[in-house]
Amino acid sequence: EARINEFHADPTAPFVELFNANSVALNLGGTWISDDPQNLKKLQLPPDFHLPARGLVALTRQQLGESFVLARTTGFVALTSAKGDRVIDAIQLDRGNKTVGKNAPVETSSTSTPPDQITLPRGRHSDGGTELVVLREPTPGQSNRARAPVGLVINEIHYHAPASRSD
Repeated sequence: EARINEFHADPTAPFVELFNANSVALNLGGTWISDDPQNLKKLQLPPDFHLPARGLVALTRQQLGESFVLARTTGFVALTSAKGDRVIDAIQLDRGNKTVGKNAPVETSSTSTPPDQITLPRGRHSDGGTELVVLREPTPGQSNRARAPVGLVINEIHYHAPASRSD
């Protein structure tokens, strides 16, 4: 089963990484990848596009082309069947990092994630997993590493109460 494993919407070096959860190679030739929920047939993968067993392949700006503009989207990426009638996997960030899975309908939203948040690398926690997290750094073609710290974390407080006064 092919999954969108990671993507990075950095305008200078965007990429979409695919992961094969199977123990045999997958031929994804003819399938489609898109950053537009209204046009799921945006970029067709070449006929000889193979995803190695338990392997990762990153599609870079060169393979995606200039019209693939992740940084200006609402954080949507989809992989669809060769006929374009079935969603193999999709990720949409404007619904609280919700992932839309295999054979699921593609949903759109009128709200969007702020652009500075979309440009952070996103990936599945453990390759091919279901949890989508913000990554500390992009890892195209490699296993996803540590997630980025989110929010404020206080791990220790030192407090010395003032001495009580007797009035």
